[in-house]
Amino acid sequence: MTLALSRTPDFEKMPDGLVPAIIQDAHTAAVLMLGYMNAESLQKTQETGLVTFFSRSKQRLWTKGEESGHVLRAQNILLDCDDDTLLIQATMSRAIFCINWKILFGNEKMLLRRHPTRRSYLPAVLPKLPKKWAKKQ
Repeated sequence: MTLALSRTPDFEKMPDGLVPAIIQDAHTAAVLMLGYMNAESLQKTQETGLVTFFSRSKQRLWTKGEESGHVLRAQNILLDCDDDTLLIQATMSRAIFCINWKILFGNEKMLLRRHPTRRSYLPAVLPKLPKKWAKKQ
C-alpha cells in the first residue's frame, strides 16, 4: 500500500484549487467514481486510508461512506505526469453500488445486477441519481 506521493499535486493549476481523483477498484481496475480533492482532503485520505473528497455541493470535506458506512479504503495513490489528476486504487468495505456491475460511458446503458447474497441500497437511490448528477454539472 502506497499512500505517500513522491510529488505534490498542482492544486493551483485549477481555479478552484481542486484536482480530479479517479477512483478505481483495486481488484478489478473498474472505474468506480470521480471526485475532487484539495490538499486537505488528500492529506486526510493519506492519514486515515479512507477516501475523502472536497464536496463541491456541501463545500466541505466529505469521506465516502460517512453516512452509509460504505467506505472506500485507499490502497494506492498515483499522480499523473502533469501533476493535476489523481488515480486512487481502492477497495470497497461493502458493496457500495452492487457486485457484478458495469457502467458503460457514452450513450450506453447502465447495467446493474444485484449480488444474490448481499443487500444493496442501489435500487433505492438509482432513480434519484440522474437528477443529482445533472445538478453537479
